[in-house]
Order: sequence, then structure tokens, then C-alpha cells
Amino acid sequence: MSEKREEDQDEGDWEYAKRGIALWLNNQPDEAEQHLHKRTDNLQTMIAYTFISCMNAVISFEMEKIERAQQVLQSVEQRCGGAQNGWFHSVKSIFFGSSSDAPKSLAMRLETQIILADTQLCSAILTFLTQDLSGYMKGIWLLKKAWNEYQQTHTELVSLYGRLKARKTTENAVARRPKYGIVQSVSEYLLGNALSARFFERPAPKMPRSKSTGHNLSNTNPISAQNPSKNSCMRTSQSTDFAPSSPLPDIDVATVERLMGAVNFGYGLFQLSISLLPPNILRMISFLGFEGNRNTGRSCLEYSRSTDDIRAPLATLALLWYLTIGTQIFASTELNCRDASRDAAAILTQTEEQYGTSSLHLFFRGRVARMRSEIDTALEYFQRAYRVAAQSEMRLLCLHEVGWCHLIRLEYDNAMEAFHCLGHATQFSKSFFIYLVAICQGSSGKFEDLLILRNELQHHLQAASAKETEIQRFLVGRHSRMPEDVNANGEEDAAFWRYLIYEMLLLWNTLEICTPAVLDDIVNDCAKPQLTIKEPIPGLAKLILGTCHELCGRFPEAIQAYRECIEIRQEITTDFLHIPAFAHVRLALLLMANGGSQERDEARSLLRSAQQFKGYDFECRLSKPKHSS
Repeated sequence: MSEKREEDQDEGDWEYAKRGIALWLNNQPDEAEQHLHKRTDNLQTMIAYTFISCMNAVISFEMEKIERAQQVLQSVEQRCGGAQNGWFHSVKSIFFGSSSDAPKSLAMRLETQIILADTQLCSAILTFLTQDLSGYMKGIWLLKKAWNEYQQTHTELVSLYGRLKARKTTENAVARRPKYGIVQSVSEYLLGNALSARFFERPAPKMPRSKSTGHNLSNTNPISAQNPSKNSCMRTSQSTDFAPSSPLPDIDVATVERLMGAVNFGYGLFQLSISLLPPNILRMISFLGFEGNRNTGRSCLEYSRSTDDIRAPLATLALLWYLTIGTQIFASTELNCRDASRDAAAILTQTEEQYGTSSLHLFFRGRVARMRSEIDTALEYFQRAYRVAAQSEMRLLCLHEVGWCHLIRLEYDNAMEAFHCLGHATQFSKSFFIYLVAICQGSSGKFEDLLILRNELQHHLQAASAKETEIQRFLVGRHSRMPEDVNANGEEDAAFWRYLIYEMLLLWNTLEICTPAVLDDIVNDCAKPQLTIKEPIPGLAKLILGTCHELCGRFPEAIQAYRECIEIRQEITTDFLHIPAFAHVRLALLLMANGGSQERDEARSLLRSAQQFKGYDFECRLSKPKHSS
């Protein structure tokens, strides 16, 4: 025990904090908190504890944990001097001078700036979870503040790296030009699309260059030189004069490289956060000069996870989330399901030795298996993750995946059992789980409790927060379609509820995971004559039918089904606009891929028509293919 205590004392702060995160990832959350609480006097352990609090909040979606994480973030921001960035502090400094603490070392100041940006980014992500307009606006403002911090800090780190590496004269530096031509500015470095953010192929200019960053080694900002009154941070970040006579900064190369990994983690999350926002919010923030690039986000996170910084394992988690969850939810056309599962599996193989028994590792293994339609294997991984999980939030997340696996196989009773347990165990979106239980129960032919579930759903929707979310709008629309007097009319009524199951599979982009046998069962339900079926939303059966035919490679049948769906919806122009919107876009994509010039002209016309549909359910999940076509 005494040897362990001496090891803790000799360990650097960032290494100590990284070990705390590793404990949390390896199913030891209590030990991780105790470990980090031993060093509450430094920022590295504080931000490690903050990351853990934020992950607990994101996993659970419980407002109590989200609010707790926000409080921790505010505390760390105050510790970093975030309050000193306001206008009041600036005016006070002009008249009364600065009342800051003793000067920090260069490494500590840079670390503090990165941690401040991290707190603002994490606050923005938690704010986006509220899914209301005011929350989005606050989150956008926080993203803007985080971007300013990341940009300034990264520019300074690039300059420092070049100064530490530039040991010889300008002529010798030109003669020993590096093998790779590196990006010439911070924005190019961060906005590159290669998976490694360290090297990019481009012609090298005739001037000294940093071997790792590609920044010019001459002073490219004469304004800074002429204005020595600028604060030291901005002067360092903009001046890149690496003359031999310039004194070397009091920081080592290894620390600069680690901090560059820290910056790339934050900026990678920044890019992914923006790219996954709803289209109406993206249009709004375009005026601020923001544009989310998912490839850039991946590049930065790949770079970060290759470093020794405490954020390296978190960068791995962020990549796994994007590859196994984000690409499916948002139907990214930049990375199809097969490629995403392959990349995620490669990352999991790399981390097997360190985190192979972690519940999160097993969870993502299950997600990869699910993406590959290996549902039996996925269920096994989720059940193992459930058993080893030390946190209730993680167990609920695994139970949610178990329910969806059964839903994908149309095993309504098993799915209903999982969703019923979730509805009782979590405070998050009880109305959503009540709806899932109701449609599973109706699909299995058990009608006796459907009226009770309908009334319970109505009660929870009315008692919900005044902040209307996308899920709430979806549930309100489906509640209006649930019959008020449910009679047991056998197969006809069961099919009514199955159509709602199929709609869930479509909107959550999980139809493509279904096996051919399951897709054939769905086709049999949806191919019945239109006059004989009882569907909750006009055109829904034809939309599902077309999607299933398309997934099975029966393109002529899919085109015909989409055309019939559009025809059914011609007289209905107000409610449930996702039906005609999806039909227009999917038909257009099929015609473009499988038709001649006449079909391509029709496809362009269909896409123009699809642009007219606004504000429908889960518009963000269709916007990517619509705009990429």
C-alpha cells in the first residue's frame, strides 16, 4: 500500500488523471471518483472528473445528472478564470488594473485555456440535449466561445512547436525540407480531411517549416511586431519568428505534442457536434461562419487518440459513438454502415487488451454486431455488458439495445418486456417507452390494455415540459392516430400496430439491419391491396413497401411503390409530411442510380419538390441524402 501511495505521489498530474479515466472505463466508477478526489487541487484531475460527470449525463439522459454535470462544468470554468472573459471584467481591468493570480507557467496557461474550451464545449453538448430552440441558441453561443479558445491555443501551440524544432539557420531548414508538405495554417491543419491530422500532402513553400505542423517559420504577421502592447497570448500565437537569437520557450516538445492532442480532441468533438445539428439550426449558425465537417472531426479525434493526453481514451469513445450510433441515426452518406462497422471493429481490436472487459467496450462490440445484422451476437454482447456494468445508466443503455434487437427481429413480446422495464426504471422519456410498449402489445395481438396505455401516454405528454422536443412532437402525432376505442378485430387490428413498428424501424434507420426473411414478412403486410388495409397514416404502407423492395434489390418494385405513395399523398398536404418527403427523395435517388437522362430529369424535379416539405418528423435524418444529391 505504501508503494502504491508513493507511486501516486510521483505520478504527474495528467498521468494521474488519465489513470482515473481508465478506472471509470473499466467498470470502476467509485474507485475512479475516489482516485480523482485525492488531487482536487489541480485542473487535470478536475477536468477528468468533469468528463466522467458529462459521460454519466449523456449515457443516462436524466435531467438530474445533466444538471449535476453542468454544475461541475461551471465550477471548473470559474477555476480556469472563465468569468474573466466577460465585458465587465474587461472594463474593470482598464480602470483598476488586473487582479489575477500569480503568473502561470506557459504549459499551465495553455492547459488552462484548453480546459476552459472543453468546459464550454461540454456545456454546449449538454445544452443540446434539451432539444428546444432556446437550448440550441445557448449551445451555439457556447460553441462559438469554445472555438475561439481552441483556435487561439492551437495557433500558439503550432508556433511553439516550430520554435522548439527550429534549431538551425533558415538556409539549413530549407535544405532539410521534410518529406511531407504540411498544411500552412491552423485552419488548414484542423480542416483537413485525412484520417491522420498530422501529415497532409501539399507543395512546400520556400521558407523554413515545422516538421509537424507546417507553419511558416518566418514572421507572417507584421502587425503583431508593430503592436507590442498586445497581450502575450495573442502575441505568441500570431508571431512565428523562429530566428536563432529568439529565446526558447520554457516548455518541452513532449508537452506541446500532448497539448496538441488535447486541442484536437475538443475540436474533433466540436466538428461532430455541429455536423449533427438539425438542418434549421445549421442554417442559422452558418451566419456565424461555422460549418460542421464530419471527416475533419474524425481526423482530429484520430490524432488525439494517438497521443498521451488524458483525452485519448475519450477520443476513442467519441469515434466509436460516431461510427456505431451517429452514422446510423443520421444516415450519413459519407460513411455507409458496412464501412463504419469495419472501422469501429478495428478500433475495438486495438483497445481490446486495455478495455476488453469494459461494459462500454462490450456495448460497442454489440453495436458493431447489430450493424452487421448479427443480432444473436449483438444480444450476447449487450447481455454481457449489462452483467458487468457497475453503473445503472450503463445497464439501462444495454437494456434499450436489447429491446431494439428484438424489435428488429419483430419479436414483439420480448421487445415489449425490455421497454416496459425501461419505462419503470428511468425518468427519461417515459412517454417514449410507453408508446413502444403500446405498439409492441398491439402488434402481438394483445389489445386489452391498449386503451390504458393510450391514456397513460396522453397524461405523460400533457405533463411534459413546456420545451417541446422532436420526440414529443412525434409522439403527439402518433397518439392522435391511436384509436380511442380499441376492439379486438384480430389480424386486421394487429397489422395496424405493426405498421407503426415498421415506421419506427424506418425512421431509426434500422430496416437495413433486418434480415431478408424479416423484410419479406414486412413486404407481405404492406403489399396488401390499399382498400383492404387499415394503416394509421395514409401512404405509410407504400413507403415501407418501397424501402423494403429497395433494400432487397428489387428496384422496379420499389419505384412502383414510391410512385403509389406519392399519388396517395397528393391530396394530403399538411399532416405527417415525412411520408411524401421520404418517398420523393428515395424515388429520386433510385431514378438517378438506375435510369437514363429522362429519369434523371424526373429525379431532379422530385428533389425540388422534396425541398418544399418543411418541419416534418426527423427531417435531419433525410436532409443529408437530399442535399447530397
